[in-house]
Amino acid sequence: MPIYPIKCACGFAGDVFAKIAEVKRYKGKVLCPECGDPAEQDYANKSVGFQGNELHGTRQESMDVQAQPHEVGKLRRLYGDIGRCWQPDGTVKFKDKDDAKAFFRKDDEIRRQNREAKAEREAKGIFKPTKRERVLGRKPKPQ
Repeated sequence: MPIYPIKCACGFAGDVFAKIAEVKRYKGKVLCPECGDPAEQDYANKSVGFQGNELHGTRQESMDVQAQPHEVGKLRRLYGDIGRCWQPDGTVKFKDKDDAKAFFRKDDEIRRQNREAKAEREAKGIFKPTKRERVLGRKPKPQ
């Protein structure tokens, strides 16, 4: 289901999931989750979202990358200068397209490093036990 930004007469303004058939039924309007009346779409806040690793439209936050709030400090240190994009609530917000590009470049680099480190550990026969194996005191099995 697509996401539609709406503004309702009852005062609600925000993004709402709605079926395309529902939008057609109400002639381009979306039902308000607060009052249930058909509400106008807020075209000023409508955005295309993300395609690949670039920021499009007016949305300045990643819908793909999120973390738990208690992880934000560690992630900011890990991402270095571009870590400023991590918000206290665990979301990622960008000032402009250059910020988004730099963030996703760093994200790709970190993921590549993690894959290489994991492959290296596996090649040496070093296996990290799962949480269940640690709790039960079992040794991890080679994969």
